[in-house]
Amino acid sequence: MRDKNLRRMRIAVVTGAVAAGSIAAAAPAMAGTTTATPACKAANLTVRLTHIDAGAGQRYATLDFTTKKTCVLRNNLKGFTYAVPGKKGKTRNVSVHTYRDTGYSAKQAVVLKPSKHGKGGTVGHLVVHWSAVADKQIAPKALKFNLPAAGGRATVTWKQLVDGDLRLGIGALSLHR
Repeated sequence: MRDKNLRRMRIAVVTGAVAAGSIAAAAPAMAGTTTATPACKAANLTVRLTHIDAGAGQRYATLDFTTKKTCVLRNNLKGFTYAVPGKKGKTRNVSVHTYRDTGYSAKQAVVLKPSKHGKGGTVGHLVVHWSAVADKQIAPKALKFNLPAAGGRATVTWKQLVDGDLRLGIGALSLHR
């Protein structure tokens, strides 16, 4: 009886190895046909500054992201600049010093889906935080930043007073329907 069970186990192991080899051989052909959700591109996104709240010189808001095409938005945005009024009415870009605020994780990602006829879309919310108490304040016209995965540069209308040290806390990224 023991020999019979041992023989069955050997057959099962060999059969499993052959099946695994068949799957592995088929994998390269299937790899090109899988459709992962693409990273968000600036050209397909609309970004708005919403839910602005103040307290003790601090400002809190969310950047709301909506899309025209289903895509993945990751919370590792970089290259933040404010568009500020410059000389002779021209706008100049100044670097923003970003820091990780409460709830931040570069691994956070959400799948944005477009609305159909005004219904069913999703909105990505990114919490931002800054100070507005200082001797020197400015009111940038816009906030610009780079999307990950070569997604391009996005711009959001800002028009909020910010502290002259130009620091911006980047917090949690979440999804709302």
